[in-house]
Amino acid sequence: MKTASLYSSLQAYIPYALLGILVAGMVVNLSLQSPLSLENEVEIEIPPGASATAVMETLIAQGMIDTKLPMRIRMKLLNLEGSLQAGVYVVRQGDTAESVINKIIVGDSKLFSVTLVEGKRARDYIEQLKQTEGIIQTDIDVDASIKSFGIDFPNCAFQSQHIEGRFYPDTYFFSPGTKDIQILKRAALKMCETLTGAWVSRTTKLPYSSMYEGLILASIIEKESNLIDEVEIISGVFTRRLSLGMRIQADPTVVYGRGENRSGVLTKEDLQKDTPYNTYTRPGLPLTPIANPSKISISAAFNPRPGNELYFVAKGDGRHHFSAGLEEHQMAVNKYRQGSYR
Repeated sequence: MKTASLYSSLQAYIPYALLGILVAGMVVNLSLQSPLSLENEVEIEIPPGASATAVMETLIAQGMIDTKLPMRIRMKLLNLEGSLQAGVYVVRQGDTAESVINKIIVGDSKLFSVTLVEGKRARDYIEQLKQTEGIIQTDIDVDASIKSFGIDFPNCAFQSQHIEGRFYPDTYFFSPGTKDIQILKRAALKMCETLTGAWVSRTTKLPYSSMYEGLILASIIEKESNLIDEVEIISGVFTRRLSLGMRIQADPTVVYGRGENRSGVLTKEDLQKDTPYNTYTRPGLPLTPIANPSKISISAAFNPRPGNELYFVAKGDGRHHFSAGLEEHQMAVNKYRQGSYR
């Protein structure tokens, strides 16, 4: 009899308990779905590995929620505590606490960007990433091989593992907390894809036989000029010189061969000093690229413009004078650049 009486009593209380749960749920929903009172946009930063408690404390500190309980209940019910993503999140007028937590769960964070400028060296990019807001630095060895970066793309598995020239210059967007090595991997993949596409659509007759040699030539073209109407002509000059067994005599390769001492005007002594990158003293292309070239220079290297020009000299205004014969070239040198040796 006592058992039956207790059961009857419980039955009487169950509707009230369910009602209490329903009311509590409505209060939680109302609390989380009410628009936040904001005068201006607010940015909140969630660091990597932040706990749900830390996230809620951040929201309280910003005045977005008054208490942890409603959000804690929601996150527990939906098992969301392990889904929070690091980043900087923008909270706007009309947002709710629920929409903010949803942003953090899906990683809808503010994106930062970094622009890797064409014609720069790999070490320039590495130093730039160290100074970029939102990037986490890792211990990158600028003299390491490309494989040590964890980068191994079959289409671009060149014999040389030198990192120079292996990163595509472009603007890369990223979430705060991204590692510098992740940006470099993306740039390396994009360079590989760009090179592969250029190699497939290349001119059939070229004085070199590998995609990597094309990258080397593209880097030299990049340092000589970035003018769209000149790069294919410059490529034509270099490829014809290579075909004829002439030295390409490219000043930027000599500059690169100086090592860290790359400032100042080239001298006659510089041009005569033999280094692996001195294309005045050594035939063919240098061992590695000398910079990270743009898509325009890459395309030019694989598709040189037909012609008979074998020489060019800078005019001093950013453009070049091209010549087919040595006599005309010497006249142009005397006019535009006394002391030129190309």
